[in-house]
Amino acid sequence: MLKAMLANRLHITAGLIVTLMVSVALCPATGKDRTKEPAGSKPLAGKVTMYKGRPTIFVNDKLMSPIIYSLTDEPQGCWTWQEVPRKNIQEFADRGVKLFQVDIFLQHIWQSPDKFNIEPARKQIRGILEICPDAAVFFRFHINTPLWWNEVNPDECVAFADGPADYKDKPGVHRILDGDIERCVRPNLASEKWRDEVTEKLREFLKQFGRTPEGNALVGIQIACGVYGEWHYWGFLQHEPDASPAMTAYFRKWLKDKYGSDKSLQKAWNDENVTLKTATVPGADERKTTEAGSFRDPEKERQIIDYYQCQHQAVADDIIHFCKVAKESWPRPIITGTFYGYFFGVFGRAAAGGHLQMERVLNSPYVDYLSAPQSYNSWCRDMGGTGQSRGVLESIRLHKKLWLDEMDQVTTFARAFGNKQVEPNIADDIAIMRRNVLESLMRGMGLWFYDFGAVKGRIGWWDQNDILADIKQIKNIFDENINKQFGSAADVLLVFDTDSYYYLGDGSIDPIAETAVNQTSADAYYSGAAFDTILFMDLDKVSLKQYRSVVFVNTF
Repeated sequence: MLKAMLANRLHITAGLIVTLMVSVALCPATGKDRTKEPAGSKPLAGKVTMYKGRPTIFVNDKLMSPIIYSLTDEPQGCWTWQEVPRKNIQEFADRGVKLFQVDIFLQHIWQSPDKFNIEPARKQIRGILEICPDAAVFFRFHINTPLWWNEVNPDECVAFADGPADYKDKPGVHRILDGDIERCVRPNLASEKWRDEVTEKLREFLKQFGRTPEGNALVGIQIACGVYGEWHYWGFLQHEPDASPAMTAYFRKWLKDKYGSDKSLQKAWNDENVTLKTATVPGADERKTTEAGSFRDPEKERQIIDYYQCQHQAVADDIIHFCKVAKESWPRPIITGTFYGYFFGVFGRAAAGGHLQMERVLNSPYVDYLSAPQSYNSWCRDMGGTGQSRGVLESIRLHKKLWLDEMDQVTTFARAFGNKQVEPNIADDIAIMRRNVLESLMRGMGLWFYDFGAVKGRIGWWDQNDILADIKQIKNIFDENINKQFGSAADVLLVFDTDSYYYLGDGSIDPIAETAVNQTSADAYYSGAAFDTILFMDLDKVSLKQYRSVVFVNTF
């Protein structure tokens, strides 16, 4: 069944039709040869480089299949020494998975102005090494400032154009990311003070951690901030960031760099009263309306267009900056990445909080990989759906970056655990998992299994024998194909554009993005066409001879 499914996927090379009978375990969880040396004794160096046509992970120059097991950031399931996470790490290690990802927050380390303690991070990796001593570990490192910092620096925090920051973080143990989509008190992503102080602490952490035995196992660091660590601007789904003093100052500096003089700014904004020293960010009312139907009129609404471009540049520059800090502060080569490049399924709010500075990020030598959960639209996730990645993957590959899908789709098995109203359907779970995971393989990329299980179901989302057996077989497919040349068999090219979103209205008044971008790309899957996706900015980097049809989707 799986062999037939592979044969019908969109991107397939001659070497990709394989059987599932070969068992290759690169990281057995037990074995006498593994116990002779202490955990973390060999320093690991990580890199992403092009290999046989695809961006590929190497650890100490050893080729690695890009399949990762990741714990959640929820407090009941995030710590590697807890019983349920420990069991799930063991299960994936038993199936040959060698790469693991865990979360750590600056708040865990920078506990007060005078207290900086890296022990929680050491324990995180130690818990993995006790199970899989030759594991290679990625930190998802959240650079959100601790709550005490936000209280001391209110002017350096985000403010909202549609109302005050009225969400209060809960006392006691809770998910640190709770409230990110509300009008929350969070560090301003344009704040120089935030960037400077977090830079100092990130460097301090990496230099201290690099001298520990546990640090020997660290091969990658994912820089996380913004909503749920995914670099969406705070509160963007329903609210309107960012009207803070820090953002206003950043915006004025950005305008000065762009226009150079009051006269040029006044002409562009069609406002004889505005100056570089008095310009402000647009209010909520201006953001919620458009002058040309679904579109923004650049002669009348340049202030809003400029603001969104400025906000997106601030976020992209943050990502590049902190990835650079990580690479320069670590004693060995290390893989750096981030959540970025979300293009499909951004809830109609791409300008308010999406990822539109792709060229800036993809051109950076400090960013090795981008990542995202697969699209949340029903036509992507439901049975019979596409399993579509959210990134424009051919552009990402052209820039020699790796893309990692976050496989976070709950199984019916986990949903049914302890819930008598839900019937598990293991066959469906396996079918959907295969679809999602093999989409990553067919695109020449990788993924991680993100396990909310300890929180949502009190077990791992994949902690079922048939599902785990299938994961082992999928891992074997990746291992068998990693040394084979990758190539696209597509004869259709879909061309997309990020800049168009600056000229579109909010999702409530924009029917174009959902139809033209999200539904069109889904329909391309359903049509049976073999297609590639590319950003308009990279059109000159690809040979068009391969394609029988080139579709310009949203390049208006």
